[in-house]
Amino acid sequence: GTMPNLLGHVKTIVKDHPPVACIPMGIDLDIEQDSLPLAESYRDSYLNKNYFNIVYAGTIGITNALNPFLEAAKEMQTHKDLRFVIIGDGALKFEYMQKYDLPNLVFAPKIPRNMVQSALESADLLYFSAHNSKVWDYGLSLNKVIDYMKAGKPIIASYTGHQSMINEAQCGEFVQACNTKALIDAIIKYKTMTKNEREEIGQRGKSWIYKNRDYAKLARDYSELISRLAPR
Repeated sequence: GTMPNLLGHVKTIVKDHPPVACIPMGIDLDIEQDSLPLAESYRDSYLNKNYFNIVYAGTIGITNALNPFLEAAKEMQTHKDLRFVIIGDGALKFEYMQKYDLPNLVFAPKIPRNMVQSALESADLLYFSAHNSKVWDYGLSLNKVIDYMKAGKPIIASYTGHQSMINEAQCGEFVQACNTKALIDAIIKYKTMTKNEREEIGQRGKSWIYKNRDYAKLARDYSELISRLAPR
């Protein structure tokens, strides 16, 4: 399965369980060439380089737990050079736009899938979040994390559960889910770093994801696993 702590889950259900392995989601290097650049007008309007841009890209809905991000924007309005950018669409977008009408919060229009990587690469810091949930004891496996790491930018995740990828690559950090203060502290930490320090952190994630999540490698992992488990 794809959950990094799949073994922990299986143990709660099957006492004498068979061998358990995690083969995670990966990246297809053949698709990399399909990425398209953002229009300059979009970049200038929503990812202006005059600001330190903290970017969330994805669906704007209940399951995406964006309240810490929105509350952090509300509490950090005095940081005039900070911008919280949400790229995407979803059921709660209009509600959030009305409730959080802030000068430092930008709701950018949804963009084609093949332009998302270019948008992520224009950020200074990337963000995603999850609600507190027992299911996260077994880890998460999100395409979003793969896309974020490929962008070569530091990542902050409001997430409480079994940790993987970001901590393994040392390309960002997890803060307690639903904790706005912890998120603000982490944002300030990365903002006060030099650009080179942030780039070094982001590049660790990019290097790690290409080394460890290429489908060719995952296929070899599958093959080795099957060979070990095959009856003799």
